[in-house]
Amino acid sequence: MYVGDILVLSELGILSLIDLKYKKLHIGYLIVFAISGGISIYFKSDSNLVLSILGLLVGLMCVFISKVTHEKFGMADSVVIGVLGLVYGLWNILAITFYGMLFVGIYGGFQLVIKHVNKNKRVAFLPYLMAGIICNYCFARY
Repeated sequence: MYVGDILVLSELGILSLIDLKYKKLHIGYLIVFAISGGISIYFKSDSNLVLSILGLLVGLMCVFISKVTHEKFGMADSVVIGVLGLVYGLWNILAITFYGMLFVGIYGGFQLVIKHVNKNKRVAFLPYLMAGIICNYCFARY
């Protein structure tokens, strides 16, 4: 773990708490997160430019999905995935997003079956994305 990871994880932790409380994020928070992501790339010595650009493209695909589904998948979540893709690269952002989707799917299934909530209930995704980063650190070999 390097200085940039600590910067990105601390910023993502703050965004996760805001997402949990309000279920939406202000654009100013996303701009600060994008800047801190850019700073963290500066500290990362083993970054591959091609994989970083491809990781950003994953975020752009998520933005497209968000537009098509009328933000059923949040736009802020897509922007965060794009910044994380730029920082961590293609393969890591795919694993992080997979873990995040897995965790939010388990939580959503629990909510549907046990608590009988409506399927249209909004769920904060960023805490699960942060859990995905932690799982990626535990299970992936960089």
